[in-house]
Order: sequence, then C-alpha cells, then structure tokens
Amino acid sequence: MSYMNKRIVAVLPAKSRSVRVPYKNLRYLGGKPLVQHMVESCKKVLYFDEVFILSPDIVLKRVADRLGVSFFHLRRWKQDRVQTNDDFMFEFISYIKCDIVILCNPTSPFIDEQIIYSFIDFMLDNNLETVHSVKNVFSQVLYKDKPVNFDPDGCFTFTQDLCPVKIFVNGLMGFDCVSFLDRFKRLGYASFGMGGSVGYFVLSGLDAIDIDWEDDFRIAEYLFDGKSKLKGVIK
Repeated sequence: MSYMNKRIVAVLPAKSRSVRVPYKNLRYLGGKPLVQHMVESCKKVLYFDEVFILSPDIVLKRVADRLGVSFFHLRRWKQDRVQTNDDFMFEFISYIKCDIVILCNPTSPFIDEQIIYSFIDFMLDNNLETVHSVKNVFSQVLYKDKPVNFDPDGCFTFTQDLCPVKIFVNGLMGFDCVSFLDRFKRLGYASFGMGGSVGYFVLSGLDAIDIDWEDDFRIAEYLFDGKSKLKGVIK
C-alpha cells in the first residue's frame, strides 16, 4: 500500500566487486553478507512499496531472490569505468515507475528501520525534493588552509561551542523522481538537487558509519562483535 498516495521504493546499489574493499557487499559481517543488513532493515519499513538491489552483476540477483527483494540490472554500470550516483539513479528512475526513491546504502549496516522511517518522514513532512544524510562534526575545520568555523585570531574555542560542520555520510539519500529526471535531463546531474528544495538529515553514532575502506570494515567487525557480547550482559 502506497504511503501518502506516493509509491516509495528503496534501492540498494551494490557491486560484487569493489576496488577499495574487495567483494565488500558479499563479505560477511556479523554472520551475514554486508548487503543483507540493509535489506533486512528496509523490509521492515512499511512505507516501501518495493525494495530493490541495484547491480551490474547478475550474481546479486541470486542474493536478492534469496532475501525476498527485487533486483534491477544496471546494464550501463560497467566495472571498468566510473559510474556516478547520478548515472545509476537516472537509469533506475527511467525504467521503474515510482514517486520517491530512497537510496539505502549497504555500506551503512548499522542503520535500522526506525532511522529510515524518520528519514522518510523528514523528507515528506518538509516537502523536500532531495535529502542527504549528514553528520555533525564539532571540530575546528580548515578548507584550503583557511578557517571555516573558527577565528584563528581568537582563543582556542571549546569544540562543543563551535558551529558544527555537516559532513556527507551517504547512508541514506532521498529523491523525488519527477524533479530528479527533469534536472538530470537539463543538466546531466541531479543528486545534489541544487535549484530545488534540499534538506539534510543528521545521523549520529553508529548510524553515521560508512564502510569505504578496509579499516572501516575492520572497525565495523569489532563493533558487531561488541554488540553481540553485550546482548548476553545487558538484560
């Protein structure tokens, strides 16, 4: 059943191979393939009319079938060339009828269904065309050696008193399909939604973890191991 008369779908982009972390999406984390964590969270979100794994690799179709979700074959996404978020979202939205697409990145395995619900509510309640997940960083920040959020001629400010900078974490993204297609056809890109209504949804703690490098994966392994041990201690 569509939520608020809108067809909302979840998409999980995944390759079987990865340059920075080999076979990342199929690699086991906490006793299951990485991609499975986000699939399980999305399947619990009743707002979604359908959940898709997007991939250029047909091996991910077998994973999608086993997990009980749909599969979309990204035929334009080649392993030997860079494919941007704009490219594969345009390909998907061009073929699949929907009003809103929520990109749920498998590399953020700690995001659960409650966070996804809150993300979608934030997008719909504020009538936003584009939403990106970010995290607040309370630290002195330089850009090209120039201060961003502090005065270098003043006292050393307590970090809690700083204006935080927002860092993209890419765990969740939301796109209104009509505005995305229009912007992409005019400009050749659309992910940042500039020129339209854009919002930034703040993630924190484990929810903000994004596995991009081998060290990130190892940290996630330690965290999952710690959570499993705590289950036997905390009642």
